[in-house]
Amino acid sequence: MRGEAKALDELGVDVDHDRIVVAPQADLRHGARGTQLPLVVVIHGGFWKPAYDRSHAQAMSAALAADGWSVLTLEYRRTPGQPQDTVQDIAAALSTLVAQATP
Repeated sequence: MRGEAKALDELGVDVDHDRIVVAPQADLRHGARGTQLPLVVVIHGGFWKPAYDRSHAQAMSAALAADGWSVLTLEYRRTPGQPQDTVQDIAAALSTLVAQATP
């Protein structure tokens, strides 16, 4: 993790112990078996209300990482009455993930 943390730090990503904060859009946790298992993408339930952000999914994400999985917990806009904002943000995050993963 140390080498990865340094490289991410050079890219301007905030590293917080076992959780890498790609603020404000996502948290990335590296599990011990992360290269052997698929990446878990967590899209929290925000009820389209600003008060419910990805922090509510931290315990679940940490538990998955402790079990060996690498976990990406996404954030998105929760604008009351505007569900398309959520859909756009999640679509953009997943598109970026696929683009970054494609050699």
